[in-house]
Amino acid sequence: MLAARPTVAVEVQPSQRATDIDPEAMITLRGWLVRRLLEEGYDVAADPAGAHGVVHLRPASDGLVVEAQGRGQRSFAVEGGPEAVLRLEVLHRALLGVEQTCDARAPLAEPEPGLALRFVDGALDEALLEAMAVVADDAGVTLTDQPRPGDTVACVERRGSLAEVALGPAEAECGLPLLVLDLADGSTASYRHAASELIDVVHRSAANDAGPEATGEVLDMRTLGGPGPSDPMPGIVVELDDDGELVAMHGPARAEMRVGLSAGVATRGPNADALIQAGWRAGKIRGVGGRLSLSVVPSSGENIRVVDSRLVIGPDWELKAGERGHVDFAALVGTDIHTFAVGDRTAADVAFAAELPVSYAYTLRGSARLHLVVTPGISTTTWEHRSGVARDDRIRWARPSWRIGVGVAISHGWRIE
Repeated sequence: MLAARPTVAVEVQPSQRATDIDPEAMITLRGWLVRRLLEEGYDVAADPAGAHGVVHLRPASDGLVVEAQGRGQRSFAVEGGPEAVLRLEVLHRALLGVEQTCDARAPLAEPEPGLALRFVDGALDEALLEAMAVVADDAGVTLTDQPRPGDTVACVERRGSLAEVALGPAEAECGLPLLVLDLADGSTASYRHAASELIDVVHRSAANDAGPEATGEVLDMRTLGGPGPSDPMPGIVVELDDDGELVAMHGPARAEMRVGLSAGVATRGPNADALIQAGWRAGKIRGVGGRLSLSVVPSSGENIRVVDSRLVIGPDWELKAGERGHVDFAALVGTDIHTFAVGDRTAADVAFAAELPVSYAYTLRGSARLHLVVTPGISTTTWEHRSGVARDDRIRWARPSWRIGVGVAISHGWRIE
């Protein structure tokens, strides 16, 4: 366990061969890597003198070379392939090299001013952060995930193609907006221009507020809802996989797989029956996903036992609701399997079904959530059982085609991105 993570610098080494990766693509890759390092909890310096080590990215004939230099040196070859796979491999090798060569306890030769970004409402703007990584490299600013006393915190709130920015010291919250950034058409150029404006204002604000004794400003890259600026820095556990290598995905999860189990009541006309339901979901934590649901409703009537089983599948949409809450909507279709038993005789029937479930979930601890679920649904058949063969005989058991389920569920999720 380490008390803190080292500060690193990320540099791109150009290649003279035309067959290698385009220089602009390497700059874009560097911006992405800096953003992911910040999400992993590392500070990223512009100058190697202000860092405990340096990560070099170098294009090669069949991929990339990732090299980490600190008190030692590690070099890794990353083979070419799909961009998403290549990026994750670059991140994995960079983290592995930094952990093996850098010592966070060593003093920095020339500490740089720092800057930390907070995105209001937790809406992380990855493009802006990657543009900041490119601009800060030329401005001599360290990007940090954990602001320290004397650092500057920039709070960014998106309003369409514009973004309001408020600045404040790490020891206090951000004040009123000082700057509006125009992100225009959302292109890489417009984001980098906006990042340059923000860096310029940070420099001027720090100089005006702190006076000649200012030690510099630091960028705080944290989403709203994380630990406060005055909170002590938590200890970092270095997690290893079964092969003893560093697990790359330490940052905030963006997508997950989740399973849950609920119990409640299904109302069908004047009747209320027990409802047991199990579900599986995979998708974005805030966004589109897919859901599979299996529900069982047992009931009984005059000398008859009935079990209605429903299997449905379809898309859903999950939204953030406060710091620990989540709201989920879904549109599911599938089949109803109607099984009944009269004495020793059993039989079954099948109908089509549809559901529009709505749920509110509260995060208990880690990835565990408690849900309140309302599930209106309908099938293509009205179920009815009579005591004889004639249609006018006495009804033993009957339910309408619609039902409304209400239940309480517990679920657990696992990160998949």
